Amino acid sequence: MMKLTSYDRRYGVSKRNAFFLITAVLLSIFISSSCNVGHEEGFGIYLADSGELVLSEGDIKAFHTTDNTFELNENGINKWNSYQHYQTIPKLADSLFSQEFVLKIEGQEICRGKFWSNVSSTSYSGIVILDVLFKLDNEHDILWIKSGYPNSSTDSLDTTISTKLIRFFKRLSRTVS
Repeated sequence: MMKLTSYDRRYGVSKRNAFFLITAVLLSIFISSSCNVGHEEGFGIYLADSGELVLSEGDIKAFHTTDNTFELNENGINKWNSYQHYQTIPKLADSLFSQEFVLKIEGQEICRGKFWSNVSSTSYSGIVILDVLFKLDNEHDILWIKSGYPNSSTDSLDTTISTKLIRFFKRLSRTVS
């Protein structure tokens, strides 16, 4: 039997109870911190409404600097295709079409935009990621990030955004010119 001190008697805390309390607190801190592991990627494209991570740096094989395209690896292709919910005929309603995204690098928001498709007849003046309608595979593994749809005559991405993407992927040795 454990011997109680005057402190224990006064406050009703035994050493065993204190040990369990401290263990529970430390365990809950550990569990809550491990739940966030990987949430703040170096690079991420997130759904704006839910914060769900659509693609991370681990899904990108290369960033092509000349045309601002993301070349996806096999994991990225599988993640991207998981957002395509049609069975046979591609439909905009069964994809990420028109959903807003947030692009972040190292936790800092770089831009906001919408997932878009080349088959859309509506225009959008913000940043777009194309093409959300079709499933990707090993031969067709490219997503474009552009300023507006249909594309402007310059067909370029804002210099600030492009520079940050190039700088980040260059550090990872994943740029292609």
